[in-house]
Order: sequence, then C-alpha cells, then structure tokens
Amino acid sequence: MLEMKNLKNTADVLKYIEEQNRKVKKTKLYEDINKGLLKKQADGTFKLRDVDRYLVSLPVLGTTDSVAEKASERQRRKEEQEIRRITAIANKEEFDLAVKQGKFIAKEKVYQELAARAVTLGMQIKTAFEVSAVELVELVEGNPKKTNSLKQKLTEIFENALSQKKWTLKSS
Repeated sequence: MLEMKNLKNTADVLKYIEEQNRKVKKTKLYEDINKGLLKKQADGTFKLRDVDRYLVSLPVLGTTDSVAEKASERQRRKEEQEIRRITAIANKEEFDLAVKQGKFIAKEKVYQELAARAVTLGMQIKTAFEVSAVELVELVEGNPKKTNSLKQKLTEIFENALSQKKWTLKSS
C-alpha cells in the first residue's frame, strides 16, 4: 500500500485500487476522471482522500460485471433521488420565502375579492339600466324597427358601467 497523501499518476491510482481489493478498468478510470467522479489535481496527482471516496463506487474484485453494473445503477438512482429531494426542498423554501414577501395571495382571498367585485359590478350595471330606463323607452318609441338603436344604447350603458374607475385592479 502506498503511504503518501497524493498518488503521482493514474498508474499509481490503478495499483492502489487493486491493493484495496477493488477493480476498475483503465478506460473506466479515465472516463470517471473526465466525468469528475475522481478529481485530478492541477499537477496531475490524485489526493488519496479523493481516491478513497472513489473506491466506494467500485466493485470488489471477484464481482461479476453484471453485479457491478447493477450496483452502479442502484447508486446512480440513489444519487438522482437525493438530488430530486434536495431540489424539492430548495423549491419549497423559495416558495415559502416568496409567500412571506407577499408575492403570492391565498386563493381564498382572491376568490373573496372576485366575488365582492362581481356583486358590485352586478349592482352597478343594474343601477345603470334602471337610471337609463326612461331614456331607453323614449329612444325606441315602442317601435321594433329601432332595435339597433336600443342595442347600441344598451351596449354603451354596459361599457360605461364596466369602464368605471372602481374596476381597475389595484397593483401592489
């Protein structure tokens, strides 16, 4: 066993791995280094601590490739699951912060506000038509041929009722 903090090169890493009763092919080692699973120092050496961490992911000598692949797949799924869990926690914390900052409104409050506005709008339109009733009767003089004039006037009353300042949404 090598008694130093850093292993000089990949040949030393392969030797150390074999001494630890683990197995890895040279090409797999290079792939894992490129993927960042084993960190290579700027001077080309490998910290023994990093190699020991990498060893955990390797199969024991005598393990068949299929068993090793299954173990590797289980490890990969476990890591992905952990990433999803951490991401979900982070998303929840971000949402909770946004709620505390007032960026979201509870559904119940929105529904109450919409219901109040709908009631007020209905009352306002009803009042507008009642106030204009006499004018509407005079406009058509009971003549069905003046239906278009009536429709235009009703549309005008309706649009005026909707466009009143009360109906613009408040911006926070």
